[in-house]
Amino acid sequence: PPATPQPLIDDRKRFRQIATGLIAQSDGTEIQLRVTSTSMMPMIRSGDTILVETHQEKPFQRGDIVVRLEESQPGAPSGDWVVHRLVGKSEQGWLTKGDHLHALDRPVVPDMLLGRVIQINRQNRSIHLQQFPWPWVNRYLGLYHYWLGILFYHLRRLRGRVKST
Repeated sequence: PPATPQPLIDDRKRFRQIATGLIAQSDGTEIQLRVTSTSMMPMIRSGDTILVETHQEKPFQRGDIVVRLEESQPGAPSGDWVVHRLVGKSEQGWLTKGDHLHALDRPVVPDMLLGRVIQINRQNRSIHLQQFPWPWVNRYLGLYHYWLGILFYHLRRLRGRVKST
């Protein structure tokens, strides 16, 4: 069972500083955050709270839902955070994608990954992502969203080349 979560952090500007400090402690700290976006619907909805494991006992893998730093430009963290799914790897780093979005995000280096979502809380329900069947479901969804992102990338490129008659 998860440890008692820390108080809810609603201030996105402070999140980077707090999360970085918690990760540096490397003592298995878990933090609870409120989601304010719909990019991960239907899995995670705006208003849900998530429990984030900041100390990684096992390496990240495809399908994990992670909290990562947003970039204002490549390699320059903006201080905002994003909750998206790891869908693959490239030479530049991890590929992430929101379940409700078509496009893959820019690759992120491992240092930009702040933690793994281990629990989703909605109203009076909790989804424990480390318990069966969720690890398998998330791996499948990671693979599915990788290929979906690749498909939409190529469709966008084709759309620019094809002229309507």
